[in-house]
Amino acid sequence: DHGDEDEDDEGSEMDSEDYSGSEDEDDEEDAREPCHNCSHAAPDGFQCPPDAPHERCGVCMRLFPRRTATADGSSMPPSKCPGCDRLCCGPYFHWVNQGSAAPAPPPLHTTMCWQQGSGKFEDATLGPTLPATVFRTNRVERNLCERAMANAGFSPTQLFQHCLREAKAGTLVIHSSLPRADHLAALVSSAEWTCPRCFNDLYAALAFSWRLAHPDPALPTRPDCHWGFNCRTQTHNSGHAERYNHVCPQTRF
Repeated sequence: DHGDEDEDDEGSEMDSEDYSGSEDEDDEEDAREPCHNCSHAAPDGFQCPPDAPHERCGVCMRLFPRRTATADGSSMPPSKCPGCDRLCCGPYFHWVNQGSAAPAPPPLHTTMCWQQGSGKFEDATLGPTLPATVFRTNRVERNLCERAMANAGFSPTQLFQHCLREAKAGTLVIHSSLPRADHLAALVSSAEWTCPRCFNDLYAALAFSWRLAHPDPALPTRPDCHWGFNCRTQTHNSGHAERYNHVCPQTRF
């Protein structure tokens, strides 16, 4: 009986927020929150003049200088996420900290934007457990996936690298029932980094697709929820999450 789904189990896209950074901050706000390069030189010697334009990171909301090229004319690190086009300071401050005698302190870039700006997808390193956002914050599916990963010999980082290689080779396909499936699949082949939000969406899509493509017979069998990944009830009703499998395509629309 799936009657408890009907209360608010409607298919929905992944929760998303508009984190677009503003390119036009007022002078008073810029003066109150100077960026790191307002007081410390970048690796190429650049230091913000009094009237320097700034960007605001869409992740940590800190300021960083709006620049198009280094002092010698080289291209600057990207400042916009290729997944959502919002501003992200991670690549810039990674560049600053790689070659600066005065590296930017952590408060100027939260762990989130710093980690995803520090290298390519292939270099991404995750913690010992799956991100909380995987499987739409469904703890039951997340715990089951971690059991399946342990049975397969994967850590969260190893699972991501494995799925990334398979997706690039075409042997793992991001399932079409997932929100932004085509867009996320395109990122696998066209992008080297994304902001943390898009990275988490990509990781969630790869983990879901891996679990769907490689069912683990050691895990308990449950009837499928009609709404699959997009079920809303799974996010707040632990009983529903326990009773029904959500690693399945949506069949009710």
